[in-house]
Amino acid sequence: MRYRQGRLLGRVQSLGVELRTEATLRTLTLDVLKSSEIEGEMLPPASVRSSLAHRLGLERGGLPAVDRRAEGVVAMYSMRRSKRINP
Repeated sequence: MRYRQGRLLGRVQSLGVELRTEATLRTLTLDVLKSSEIEGEMLPPASVRSSLAHRLGLERGGLPAVDRRAEGVVAMYSMRRSKRINP
């Protein structure tokens, strides 16, 4: 799994900033959605994307207001992810 993540990261780094940002946002959105599905929680994809965009400091342009459940799951996901990166 780590090997594939490394290969994907290498490909993403070769993209332009705008495409890299979009790819990152899309990947994180799918990761949160799949993780929450495993837990039995079905979240609105647009709300998850909006919440992630907000946390990443990106424009929400046209995205809906954040669902409280989605915001909570994204907050937990972000904390878990930051602990893995900075133990």
